[in-house]
Amino acid sequence: LGVGDDLVAVTMLALLAERLMPRQGALKRPLALLFSVGEEGLGNLRGVRQAVADHPIPPWAFLSLDGSMERYSTVGLGSLRYRLRVACPGGHSWGNYGSPNAIDQLVDVIEQLRVSHRKVADSVAAPLTWNVGTIAGGQGINSIARAAEATLECRSTSPQALAKVDREFSKALRPIRSRESVSVSRRIIGRRPAAQAVMPERLEPTVLAVLGEAGIDPEAVPASTNINVPLA
Repeated sequence: LGVGDDLVAVTMLALLAERLMPRQGALKRPLALLFSVGEEGLGNLRGVRQAVADHPIPPWAFLSLDGSMERYSTVGLGSLRYRLRVACPGGHSWGNYGSPNAIDQLVDVIEQLRVSHRKVADSVAAPLTWNVGTIAGGQGINSIARAAEATLECRSTSPQALAKVDREFSKALRPIRSRESVSVSRRIIGRRPAAQAVMPERLEPTVLAVLGEAGIDPEAVPASTNINVPLA
């Protein structure tokens, strides 16, 4: 990852701990500094999930240092991440012509899911994004592909929108799964909860004041970070 995401935050937290050690008795509340793992990629926020599970009583405030100082977030941007897999008998491009091709079938699956996404996106008030991240498959140019897979994600600040698109995806796959000699699987490989702000008045004034001293007027935006789990 980059210096801004998230090595600077790690360094600053370590310096904060060093500065606060001689002044522990001056703190009004207990303070825990958390260096979590599994936030990026397919980590699915596993570090902060464990921290929340280990501390069921909510803290007075939870602050995640992530990204840049030009933005701050009190809303958790949720996501659903999937791995799609298609398997077919395969064969030779000439000798077995007409047999289902896993790549063709996967492209069809993606298009059907795209249609479902648009349907849900048009029916909800919150933005709902769509992205195909990776696609792979096949053995060679003269082979009918036996297997193909893709990863994709949808994001929204609305838990209801994400739940609805997941249900619509299930419906969209039923006709394809009934095709002869075609096996289709869809597996959730990441789920970040969407969540609205919880008592933002506890942190927002302090964040704005501190960044204001540095001459920064930050923008409030939803974000997909470690805050998602404690907010949810």
